Amino acid sequence: MRRSLRRLAAVAAADLRALQETAPAVTLRTDGVLRTEDLAALVQLESTALHVKGFYPAESCAALAAELLSQEQRNWEVVTAKGLESSDVLSVGTPFNVAQRSGADAVEAYFNESREVMRSLRGPDGSRLSPLDKLRLELDEAWPAGARLSKHEGKPFLAGLPRVMHGPTRWVQGFAHVDDISPCVPGKGLFSANVYLQVPGAGLGGGLEIWPVTWRDAAALENHIDLVRLFTDQTDEAQTRVRAALPPPLTIDVEAGDLVLLCAKRPHAVVGFPFGTRVSVQSFVSIDAEGDPMCLDT
Repeated sequence: MRRSLRRLAAVAAADLRALQETAPAVTLRTDGVLRTEDLAALVQLESTALHVKGFYPAESCAALAAELLSQEQRNWEVVTAKGLESSDVLSVGTPFNVAQRSGADAVEAYFNESREVMRSLRGPDGSRLSPLDKLRLELDEAWPAGARLSKHEGKPFLAGLPRVMHGPTRWVQGFAHVDDISPCVPGKGLFSANVYLQVPGAGLGGGLEIWPVTWRDAAALENHIDLVRLFTDQTDEAQTRVRAALPPPLTIDVEAGDLVLLCAKRPHAVVGFPFGTRVSVQSFVSIDAEGDPMCLDT
């Protein structure tokens, strides 16, 4: 405990406001359409996030959310400074990082079951276009190099997984975190996509906060590394410290059917909520080098 407090005190003077981007904002589209120019702006770090309202039909959202809530859910454990820890998020299916840490048999089961999990999102008779299907198709059409599933030895990763959160959430404000600690490089990187199926309700939370800060190179990251590492620390002290060091966030209010894409290296958080349920389907979208296709996985 003393060591943790000393580490927090050591970064007390650190501040991420110097890394705030002045130009990036959230690109909002209200017609449900993914556009090439909007994806390019996001990938080139010229926008902080892309919010497409009405991306997935509302009636399909309600049906799929009900199906998912009736299925078995498991805690989506997150990687922290202490290893894997439980979080506010439940998943239907197994995230790859959880399978990987569970051993070779769990990884084999993950790949053997990946197509079955993706098929289950298409409805009892398989006739429904799932959120992941629509996301993959539209990214493939809109991104110049196309989009595809990531594969391992010919077997597909899950294109994404359903995520469920129930109120009251542990974090009232939301857990500020990053999904990848490495420099943000225009033209490539790790991005997160969420299609929302159910939200707690207007004014209750469940939306997103994202901070328009960017470490553009290794030097910028190294200069703030003690503070950045606290994004993987689930203690109240660490969250207080990183929020105090950040500029004001951009807030994205979401409704069922909305799609939000963001750079997973920027700090972000799900806004906490006191009651209700939030259901989304989430995918990681990676681009290994500028001009490469987008690859979807979990």
